[in-house]
Amino acid sequence: MSVSKQRYPFGLLTLFLMCWLCTSGLCRSAQIQFTNVPPYGTYGNLTGQVSGVVYSNYKVLVYIYVYGWWNKPTWANPLTTINPDGSWTCNITTGGSSDTLATEIIAFLIPNGAYQSAWQMAGNASLPSELYFYPYADIHRTPANRAIQFAGHNWAVKVGDDMGPGPNHFSDSTSNVWIDGSGYLHLKITHPNSNWYCSEIISDESFGYGTYVFTIQSRLDTLDTNIILGLFTWDSYAPQFNYREIDFEFGTWRNPGDDIGQYVIQPWDTAGNLYRFDIDYTGGTLTTTHVMTWRPDGIYFKSYYGNFVLAPAPETIIRDWYYTGPDNPPPGGENVRMNLWLILGLPPTNNQESEIVIKDFQFLTGISDRPGDISNDNAVNMKDLSLISTHWQQTGCNKNNTWCSRTDLDCSGTVDITDLRAFCLYWLQE
Repeated sequence: MSVSKQRYPFGLLTLFLMCWLCTSGLCRSAQIQFTNVPPYGTYGNLTGQVSGVVYSNYKVLVYIYVYGWWNKPTWANPLTTINPDGSWTCNITTGGSSDTLATEIIAFLIPNGAYQSAWQMAGNASLPSELYFYPYADIHRTPANRAIQFAGHNWAVKVGDDMGPGPNHFSDSTSNVWIDGSGYLHLKITHPNSNWYCSEIISDESFGYGTYVFTIQSRLDTLDTNIILGLFTWDSYAPQFNYREIDFEFGTWRNPGDDIGQYVIQPWDTAGNLYRFDIDYTGGTLTTTHVMTWRPDGIYFKSYYGNFVLAPAPETIIRDWYYTGPDNPPPGGENVRMNLWLILGLPPTNNQESEIVIKDFQFLTGISDRPGDISNDNAVNMKDLSLISTHWQQTGCNKNNTWCSRTDLDCSGTVDITDLRAFCLYWLQE
């Protein structure tokens, strides 16, 4: 299931440690692996197998990650004995139901007497770096038992109790998360019994820099004041980068009458990291699109009425905002997440279930934050017109070919006169 890993960075201290490990009998022949990992959300023992060492001379050191790292089986008794046949067993749910929600499990093979008190973890953000000199096995567990396909991507459906945000109960029921006949995603907060259940999906992929597009087919200004819709990136293992969290969030945060939307770079309470805006549905438009272009030098947000287009008409734009502050995280292991949840786990003030429909999600690369800038050189000019000419009358444009190399500006499927008109509008503005 999981194989032994070793990391050997270079340096004098590293060479000394490698020498010591090999003379102690713990060298490249030593291996540790998992033979059984309990499924996410369940109780059960973690089991594994060790090879390449004298078993009586070593112990297994296990940690789980639940909003921080914790020793297992307990903080006071962190070492697991290896059986005469090289097998070992560790109870990783001694802390109760919260332990079943561990999203990462790691086990190190260490010599007797090597353990240090500094290796006791009680919710720490990271493990001591010196542990990785020892052979180890690790595994990530997505907080889900059900998967769906939406917008051409695979997503895990979150499930569990007393989980963030909130804390809330999250259900993977088809009553909470489903795809309808049009391919639209439905997220719902339900009340089937004495508990309220929220919903969240998590992408299997980590996309990195690029353009993230969320098209919503629901009014957001009618959400109960205790309900938040979140569309965001998240990396559970990067507290040093504020979990790589970049958000669209919709809700009034228990303040009726407040603006409904906000763009956020975490930490949200740092000056300049949050921008709020309102959405006016009096014109009768139900669909809104929200675009975030994440680059090393900044993050550009834009919201507008209607479906996604590369060059939205100026009158359709709700709001845009460009963030160039210091909290722009580097890409890493972040996933895209979409959730509908209750603030502090409190019931809706109207005591009613709530539902949001997400029409589409797209991830695109090479997209400029300036409409009409097809070449992505930060200008709208003859170079862009030349690209339209090259693709003129091309059909079959879609998100898989980045809308005919970004020339199908209205995303109609064909490069035609309407795209030329849209380009000319922004060219004249330039």
